[in-house]
Amino acid sequence: MYSDKGLYQLASKFFRLMTRRYAFPPRDLAIELSTSCDAACGMCFRNTLDLEPATMSAAVFGRIAERLAEAYGPEGPAYVNFVGLGEVLLNPDLETILRDFKARFPGAKANVSTNLLRWDPELFRRLLGGRLADRISVSVDDTLDPGPAYHGRCARVVANVEALGALNAELGSPAELRLQAVMISREQALRVLELAARAGAAILNLNRLTPHGFPAGARPGRPGIAGERAILAAARAKARGLGVRVWNNNSYDLFMDLASRRGRYCLITDDHLFVDVAGRAAPCFCLRRLAWGSLLEKPLAELYREKPDFYALQPAACGGCDVYRKGQTR
Repeated sequence: MYSDKGLYQLASKFFRLMTRRYAFPPRDLAIELSTSCDAACGMCFRNTLDLEPATMSAAVFGRIAERLAEAYGPEGPAYVNFVGLGEVLLNPDLETILRDFKARFPGAKANVSTNLLRWDPELFRRLLGGRLADRISVSVDDTLDPGPAYHGRCARVVANVEALGALNAELGSPAELRLQAVMISREQALRVLELAARAGAAILNLNRLTPHGFPAGARPGRPGIAGERAILAAARAKARGLGVRVWNNNSYDLFMDLASRRGRYCLITDDHLFVDVAGRAAPCFCLRRLAWGSLLEKPLAELYREKPDFYALQPAACGGCDVYRKGQTR
């Protein structure tokens, strides 16, 4: 991700992308804690991947953490996104894993990504009060219970987001809150923005709905590029008065535009690593079928020596995915 990178990091990323190199150890690290999910969002393509419901155990994470220590040294990675093509709160070892991570790498920052359909105030009090989560990212696609694009329990998530915001404020705001939504309409995006402001969220990440995982005849609709830009412009104009930053994966500066070949190449190729629930290394969560080795079996440095050239594979492997690209494909 480049939305929160500094100038030096962006410059380094630009040269890696231009020269088709990889960062080692990877700067953008995501670890999947669950493939089980308690939502059934109409725009989610997880079911097309035939995933078996599973969670990462604390023991498996411990082995992965040892591999990270080998690659990164005692300081560990700067930032890890604990996520999944599922819901992390369904992992019974979530708190144990975060405690282990913080004990091993006290200077590293942890992001927990959740749909927050489940609200356990005591769990979150421990996570926030113990500073086990530096950022909590909540996927909330509307404040209403709308049509087929989302799950039908958005109102429940809204109540849980407001409770999370209140708890975070009570504890002195130890975590940064970020809301995430796909862009469907201007009205929907502004409703989520208002929720972000009420909950004390620092960031609203408005994402492009990506239908590439669906069969051609069953793909959910989405706004065109002009529609997306209008939604972003309206949200950013309103956000200036609310103290919320609006991010988007598909709007970036001239240098990243050049590095991505005017939006034809993915902007996470150079420095991203996705570790799936079983410990396998993959270029991203969408390309989990292209996992090329396991951190349970080999050191990360050895896996990177064996890494396929995903710059060359990307045009064919990524299909119509444009989560991190500038242009739209259908």
